[in-house]
Parts: sequence; C-alpha cells; structure tokens
Amino acid sequence: MAMDKIIRRQGIAGYLNAKLAHFDPIEIFMPRRGRMPTFTTASVLTSKAIMPSGVFAIEPDFDSQYIITPIEFTRKLLDYQTEATSIELMLVPNANTSKAQKEIEELLGPNFRVLNRFQQNESLYRTMKSEKLAIGLILVLILFIASFNIVGTLSMLIIDKRKDVETLRSLGANSKQIQKIFLAEGLLISFAGTIIGAILGVFICWLQITFKLVKLEGVGGFIVDAYPVDIQTFDIAIILAVVIAIGFFAARFPVRIITQRIFKQEHKRNL
Repeated sequence: MAMDKIIRRQGIAGYLNAKLAHFDPIEIFMPRRGRMPTFTTASVLTSKAIMPSGVFAIEPDFDSQYIITPIEFTRKLLDYQTEATSIELMLVPNANTSKAQKEIEELLGPNFRVLNRFQQNESLYRTMKSEKLAIGLILVLILFIASFNIVGTLSMLIIDKRKDVETLRSLGANSKQIQKIFLAEGLLISFAGTIIGAILGVFICWLQITFKLVKLEGVGGFIVDAYPVDIQTFDIAIILAVVIAIGFFAARFPVRIITQRIFKQEHKRNL
C-alpha cells in the first residue's frame, strides 16, 4: 500500500530538518477526539506516518504554520468521516464578492459562517488601512509645510509688483480685481505643480509595476520579488483634491493680507 505524501512549507521543513531525499517518514500526532487527558499519551493521542513529497514557500510568517496533506489522511488522523471544518471558494475574476457571499449565506442558513478574504484577515487589513491613513496624514503635513513656498513666492511677487498695482488702481481696477489677478497667479503655480506631480507619481508607479525597480528584501521568502504597487483612481482623486485645497488657501492668504496692506498705505498717502 502506497504511503500518503505531505507537502510542507519551507519553515516547517527547516524546523524538522526533513529533506525530500530522505526515505524516513514524518509521524504526525494529534489529540483523539472526545478523550480526556490521562497519564498515558497513547490513550489521548493518535498518530500516522506520512512521506514528504515537496516544499513550498509563500511568506515567512506563515511558512512555519501550515502543511498540505491528502484529505483522506487528515480525516483518518482527526477521526472525521465526511465532515469538513471549512471550505474555501475561489470566485471568477471581477466577481461581485458581496453578492456571492450573501447568496451563499442564504443557501447554507444561519448555522454556517461565510467570510470573505477581508473578514478572515480583518486585523491585518485594519492595520494596513491604519498605516495608509497615517502615511496620508504625514504627506498632508509635508504638503502644508511645502505650501509656505507658495506663500513666500506670492508675497515677493506682490511686493515686487507694487508699482503695477498702483498703476492698475489708477486705471480704475478695484481691490477685488487686483486680488483676483494675484490669486490666479498663485493657483496657476499650485495647479501646475499638482499636474506635474500627479503625472510623475503615476509614471513612477507604472515603472515599478512594469519593471519592478524596487526589490523586496529576502526575495526567496515571498511570492512577489518586488514591492507591490497598485494605482487607485480614488486615491489619486483624493490626493489631487487635498493638494488643490492646500494650494488655494496658501495662495489666498498672502494675496488678501498683503494687498490689503498696500491699499491701506496707498489710502493714507492720498489723505
């Protein structure tokens, strides 16, 4: 009778020092179902031998936790007949996960739990979302600090164009019209930087996706060998909105304050 074969993860293979060239089987022990602990291990443990047939590696944190065995071997070891502790389903690409999950829940009834990938790894995805939010807030802070360049540039521009402001006033332009001119200048600077930055950002992401420029450390332990990047339209829209908003307020502040001071000084001289 042929012996069952096992496929182990890389971490378990190293821990057991088990090699494919060895002819010694691996013996697996499991507690017997329904047995209370006693002084003898034979009465509470069941064991079966199995031959190693392969090694696979996915991710270092999981490589020391899982093995793959034939289902009949596992059923005999765990004393299960036709029962299964869980069943995993793979949907076709671009399938509606929520709709499929709801239909399966209605089909199975309330005695079964139907979990998608996010619900099975809820803590991991929450951590990733928290990291994404933290990085976004840090980038907003950096943008806020960088916006002082716009404030300084517009302030110097308005002061340098003071005589031109007086000329426009003499030609009949009111304060709001003059403020709109400098505000348009500030928004032009902000929009130009935003568009150039967005194009460069998408281009760099495309380079990483296509050519995998940034490699991951410890390549042998991961499915992917390069840092994964995904271009999300919603994220790009949020970034553009935040940058434009910061640029608008950064342009409006110096235009309003400095032009008002120039108008007040001009009014005092006229008196």
